[in-house]
Amino acid sequence: MLLLHHMLKIEDNLSKEMYQELLLVKLRYKAPKSEESQLIEQLVDRDWRPLEQSSDNFRFSAAVTGFSLLLKESLYKGTLSYSQIVQLAESAKGKDAQGYRAKFIELVKKAKVLSMKAAK
Repeated sequence: MLLLHHMLKIEDNLSKEMYQELLLVKLRYKAPKSEESQLIEQLVDRDWRPLEQSSDNFRFSAAVTGFSLLLKESLYKGTLSYSQIVQLAESAKGKDAQGYRAKFIELVKKAKVLSMKAAK
C-alpha cells in the first residue's frame, strides 16, 4: 500500500482502490531502565463501518470521549447530549465483570440531572 503522504504525488490515472490507506500511526516508547526505544506502527485503512457495527469497546470509548466533551463544554461536542451518551454506553456495556461501565453510566446520568438543575 502507498503511504498517505505519497498519495498526493501519484498520477490521477491510478485506480482509487489503491488508496485504501487513511493514515499511519507511529508510536515510539521506551521501557523503564531501557536504553533503546521501540517503534510501533499501525496502519489505519478506510474500512469504514457504522458506529452500530463497531465493537463494544470502541462504542464505549466513544461514549467516554463524548462525556468528556460535554463536561468541558467543548465546541467539538456538536449536538451531543447526555441522553445520547447514556444510550451509546448502555448499548456497549457488554461484559462488565468489575462493574466499571455500569458505574460510568450512572455517573453520566447524575451529570445529566445536575446539568438540568444548573440550566434552570
